[in-house]
Amino acid sequence: MDTRALAEIIESHTGTDGTFTTSMPRVYLLRSSQPTRWSHTLYEPSICFVAQGTKIVESAGHKLTYNPGSALAVASALPVKGRVTDASEERPFLCVRIELDVDLIQSFPQARRYSSYKRAENGLATFQPSGGLEDAIFRLMRLFDTPADMNVLGPLAELEILYLLIGGATPAFQQLAAPDSATARTARAASFLRLHFREECPLHRLADRAGMTVRSFLASFLRLTGSKPEDYKRLLRLQEARRLISLGVPPQTAAKFSGYRDQCTFETDYTAAFEATPFVDAARLRSTYAADLEE
Repeated sequence: MDTRALAEIIESHTGTDGTFTTSMPRVYLLRSSQPTRWSHTLYEPSICFVAQGTKIVESAGHKLTYNPGSALAVASALPVKGRVTDASEERPFLCVRIELDVDLIQSFPQARRYSSYKRAENGLATFQPSGGLEDAIFRLMRLFDTPADMNVLGPLAELEILYLLIGGATPAFQQLAAPDSATARTARAASFLRLHFREECPLHRLADRAGMTVRSFLASFLRLTGSKPEDYKRLLRLQEARRLISLGVPPQTAAKFSGYRDQCTFETDYTAAFEATPFVDAARLRSTYAADLEE
């Protein structure tokens, strides 16, 4: 696929910097006309396909770079930080992100072949899309120019994209399609933790949710997310606190609402994660370039 054609479509439906929802559920367009600072966000299971520019993403010590023609595969809810490294007014960074309907993925009959996999796979990876997948993404994007067609053909294009993804994009996507695989069971536990990060979630209960022993669950969780459950939960709490602070909520209130009981621990964790105290970061966030706030 000619990524320039895809870039033209994205540009025609954005034109300014930011992250944009579209008429197709779970499909987002990203644009930035300049390199950005590190931003912190939570990725849902998704693929990110770059049409123009370059971006770096880090999660739990893993650093991945993706650029035109390559894609980022996210097989689990993951706290990440990222920044655009190649962008300009003349050639802005342009990307399409497609969040995955996991229930739909798991409805494909061929998913059963991966049910016996007992070892979780890395939940964050880059891959080279097949020609068929690139074509399906391009055809989906072209539907934005004909909204009436999008209503009928959009879901079919999404179905095709998901089908092609589990056909060999990454091992994690293949396992994600099988509800009983180690990756899928661990991803469900991660999603539960994402929704309940403010609460205390004993390790044995998370392991029970995944249908694993504590030892197996720890190994699978570390493999999938790159983090131990307690570190994963800490990052979720810090990201939520930072989001609240960016909206003008006082740091002490943000800490308490995010699940922290001790203000001193919160300030220590926050400073380590964002390289600034909550109060200093609050001032910095107020002057942050819009695209730095991520999708």
